[in-house]
Amino acid sequence: MSATVPVEPPGAGGEAPAPPRKIPRERLEYVRQLYLEAKPEHRIQQLTAEKFGVCLRTARRYLAVVKKGFGKAAPVELPAVRARAESMLLEIYDRASSAKTVVPTKDGAQIVDDPDLRTMATAAWRLAELNGAVAPKKLSHDHTSGGAPVAAVAVYLPSEDNGGAAAALPLAAAPAAPKG
Repeated sequence: MSATVPVEPPGAGGEAPAPPRKIPRERLEYVRQLYLEAKPEHRIQQLTAEKFGVCLRTARRYLAVVKKGFGKAAPVELPAVRARAESMLLEIYDRASSAKTVVPTKDGAQIVDDPDLRTMATAAWRLAELNGAVAPKKLSHDHTSGGAPVAAVAVYLPSEDNGGAAAALPLAAAPAAPKG
């Protein structure tokens, strides 16, 4: 019997919560490995569903547990876990940036640099997530954060119309600074 990790499901309104479901540790390790290889999240879900014969919703839950687990490492283990994850992501980034492609020519073939930009971007994003440098993706649709007002965040991007001068574009909502 494989080791399992208990997962607390949310309780329904007024009903007693269901007993915690257990996820086999091997499944979480598989998902964790794919995540640290900078695979796209939709691909992680597909591969997990195919390998273990579960639905995509269950695979999404496994991925959520793995992502949540990065922030729950014991304080003593946290530096080691981060260092390992960071080294794996940097290795993936390095491999993607140094990828080569064989291009046929009339005299034979030529090897040219062909970096995998998608994998590089995914690895860079995961590194930023690991180090807490990115804001959460989840936004409130009613522009409130638990009842607190939010302020718009402006991102400055070059505009094509004015020769590259920066133009402010509202991108997302963030909690407003507390008054006081």
